[in-house]
Amino acid sequence: MVSDDGAVAGSRRNEGGRETDAVSLLDSPIDCVRAAPLTGTARVIEYGSVLGALLFGAYHHYVLISPDNIGHLPSGSPESHAAFIASAAVLTLLELASALSGAFCLGTHAAQSRAHD
Repeated sequence: MVSDDGAVAGSRRNEGGRETDAVSLLDSPIDCVRAAPLTGTARVIEYGSVLGALLFGAYHHYVLISPDNIGHLPSGSPESHAAFIASAAVLTLLELASALSGAFCLGTHAAQSRAHD
């Protein structure tokens, strides 16, 4: 339900008048990233860290034989194994989406830079 001032029921307004529900909590980091003036080098470093997280996580969850590998989990309940496997898959998919988005943004930025030169 939305009130007269546009607030969603169950959300609260913070000091700046913004809603503090789950969606607006995600807006703050996204706004910070959008507002940060990144140079070409900073964009590449940021993309490298996202790509590194994807490669590290995928390697440790799916390739390296260790307690973090989904095929070689230590003893435990089937429910905890299923939760770990699901969380590893979701994390890998989020990291993949971030890496693809970063690659797209780098490509778009490079194309815009070439167009202005």
